[in-house]
Amino acid sequence: MTEESATPDLAELLRRGDGALSRRDFDEFMSQFAPHAVWDLNAWGIGTFTGVDAIRAFLEDPLESYEEHLVEVEEVLDLGHGVVFPRTWCGVPRVPGGRSPGGQRWSC
Repeated sequence: MTEESATPDLAELLRRGDGALSRRDFDEFMSQFAPHAVWDLNAWGIGTFTGVDAIRAFLEDPLESYEEHLVEVEEVLDLGHGVVFPRTWCGVPRVPGGRSPGGQRWSC
């Protein structure tokens, strides 16, 4: 019988989470967070978001500006004490009237 690690594969969790964000499946994405999780983005001057409701609102609000969007992880490196990853967010911006511009131009 093989033993499975009690520690989740952080790289796989990251990929699943980004897939959920790309589909706007916020329920699946947020299922990875503890109820009182803290997302600290102060290093980028964005702020700190405490609790799943605050984190979800932080993610949902800006994505409403896009008709479609894609979250892509370029590379995942598990350094043994955390995961490091460059990430690209691309989207088709909404225009007044709720329709995307002709040709669905992606901006990254």
